[in-house]
Amino acid sequence: MVDFECFRPTLNRIFKYDLKNKSHGGRPPYEITLADSAYQNQATPKGAELFTCLKNTRSKSLKADDRMFNKIISKIRVRIEHVFGFVENSMHGSSLRSIGFDRAILNTDLTNLTYNLLRYEQVKRLNLKTWR
Repeated sequence: MVDFECFRPTLNRIFKYDLKNKSHGGRPPYEITLADSAYQNQATPKGAELFTCLKNTRSKSLKADDRMFNKIISKIRVRIEHVFGFVENSMHGSSLRSIGFDRAILNTDLTNLTYNLLRYEQVKRLNLKTWR
């Protein structure tokens, strides 16, 4: 288990986020240690590598280098997210209703095996190129 509380000072410094701000408009505040986004909206902390898509604004479009960077990141990201989307939508989710760690591992392994078999059949049927 990861204790995400150790990241709170850094996250608060980067995002300047106040959970106590209770305005009546916009998205309600959420716990900063649970935040996840595909886009970067703040400066990257010192010593960290940037692997999130850069976002353009209404008044300023992305440079060619930034668009190329987003394309590289998106190629990896879309392949991973399609797997999770397939498991959630076609296989009716990845929630576990078992008691015990061993059964949870077995359930996850069977879900992964089922996805791989279905994907293999799809690749062979459509004569698609594999990921490699």
